[in-house]
Amino acid sequence: METIQVLSDNLGVCRKLSRKIIKNSIDIIKKIDKEDEELVEDILEEFPFLTKPNIFSKLKKAILDITKEPERVLKEIDGFSNTLLREGEENIYTHERMYPFLLRVWSGDIYDKTQNDGLKELIKDLNKNFEYVESEENFIDFVRKNYLF
Repeated sequence: METIQVLSDNLGVCRKLSRKIIKNSIDIIKKIDKEDEELVEDILEEFPFLTKPNIFSKLKKAILDITKEPERVLKEIDGFSNTLLREGEENIYTHERMYPFLLRVWSGDIYDKTQNDGLKELIKDLNKNFEYVESEENFIDFVRKNYLF
């Protein structure tokens, strides 16, 4: 296994980014839940054939997609890191039910890179997700490009 410091650093970055994504998403989620008109004005102008309920549905789907990985990371990261350090790499796979997402990252099932290289790929994805929720404008642009026609 690579150095414990590299593993610790990568897991720390994953945790920090995941928390930031969730934190930034909360304000967006509140506006979506309130069906804030400001959030959809520009989209309605650009896509007048869409209805407000349809747009809000797409916004909800987008924010759920963006927060899916960070939620998984935060749910699994402490147990995963403790188990990996305590039991070692050879035994980590016996805990697949407890850490399914991070084990898939670690084993190369998600990014075709294993261990710390897989975690680095996860960090790249988390960085992209953070950019999407860094501002309301970024989020709307993300939705416009990925969820609208």
